Amino acid sequence: MKKLLTTLLACALATGVAQTAFAQDFKSMDQDRLTFYAKNGDREAQSYLGERYYAQNYYTEAAKWYMRAAEQGHVVAQHNLATMYFKGQGVNQDYAQALKYYQQAAEQGMVNAQFSIGEMYYYGEGVKQNYKQALIWYQKAAEQGYVSAQYNIGVMYFQGQGTKKNLAQAINWHTKAAGQGFKESQAYLGHLYYSGKEVKQDYKQAAKWYVKAAEQGDEKAQFNLAFMYEEGKGVKRNYAQAAKWYTKAAEQGNKYAQFSLGMMYYEGQGVSKDYTQAIKLYTKAAEQGHELAQFTLGMIYHEGGEGVKQDYAQAAKWYTKAAEQGRVDAQTSLAFMYLNGEGVKQDIEQAFYWFTQAANQGEKRAQFMLGVIYEEVEDDSQAAKWYLKAAEQGVYLAQDKIGNLYYLGKGGLKKDRAKAKHYWNLACKQGSTDACQSLKKYFSK
Repeated sequence: MKKLLTTLLACALATGVAQTAFAQDFKSMDQDRLTFYAKNGDREAQSYLGERYYAQNYYTEAAKWYMRAAEQGHVVAQHNLATMYFKGQGVNQDYAQALKYYQQAAEQGMVNAQFSIGEMYYYGEGVKQNYKQALIWYQKAAEQGYVSAQYNIGVMYFQGQGTKKNLAQAINWHTKAAGQGFKESQAYLGHLYYSGKEVKQDYKQAAKWYVKAAEQGDEKAQFNLAFMYEEGKGVKRNYAQAAKWYTKAAEQGNKYAQFSLGMMYYEGQGVSKDYTQAIKLYTKAAEQGHELAQFTLGMIYHEGGEGVKQDYAQAAKWYTKAAEQGRVDAQTSLAFMYLNGEGVKQDIEQAFYWFTQAANQGEKRAQFMLGVIYEEVEDDSQAAKWYLKAAEQGVYLAQDKIGNLYYLGKGGLKKDRAKAKHYWNLACKQGSTDACQSLKKYFSK
């Protein structure tokens, strides 16, 4: 009997069917026995041995045994060997070999390999970028329920990559992925229904999908859900829920959530009012480049009070950061600080620079101040230009100045009593004593 068993085992090993015949548990088998079966040609043992060596970072040995199993058609080994060629682990990096073994595994229906080929074609890694081929391979994987492939197909249909743009198909595939719990697709559907750009706006549907994605930790979905609770869009307004979701997103470093949560602490909405916590959150957002947080900190330090000591240097610091990002109100505030020497050394040139930056973006206070500066250096033409821009935006001081220039015919403006009266009237109605006196003096008869 013992001799017969030995003979049967030898025959099984010789034909590479030892596992099938004896249902060997290679996964838990000790290394020596596993190596014995692998050396005797069992492809399953070879693949498992490759996995063992790979896990131990012995990549050369891993590749060797994956190769032996792959050559016998072992699908997992083919996929794993392809990945090693792709990464250059244990073998020289070789995209052609990677594609070869991925295709062998994919042809046997291995979903991971199908997806990997799709990735190679989509990103043009080792092959010429080809969205049509990417879509074909993603489709094969997606039809087997591979969720990342379903998501990618949804993206491709939405963007028209490798196919004509097809919103219905995009929603179809994202819905499939979302139904499997794929948070990126859930968040995508939330964005789609919230924006209403491609489908009919539906805040309730948006909230439904944002909740699913948010509960899985998607920070953008958490932020958007918080905003919906804060605004009462698609859900009943609930500041406590808004604060809850802003907190979750903020803890993941979302600067927009940090700022919004800071505002809630500052106002005491959904949380107890806490200026210290608000400033802490504003600072976190500001340090990540959130320009409104930077400007807000600038104002808080500039004015002082409510949990913070007045600090012009800090105010100037944060105004500068926001101003450099093009925030117009920060540019104007910074210009005034340079003009007055608050927190910075007085510097008229810097004041002029920042007033100009803001004025060119239409900031009326900055436009008026440029008028003042040009008037000081007796450039009446430029003064008139900027006073007029500010006057058209309702700055009564500028309206009074323009009235004067029209009355006198200065700054390149033709003398025009009617226009002078018009601008003085506008300024007088807003409380300009000078304009009212000019009207009385020149138009009382």
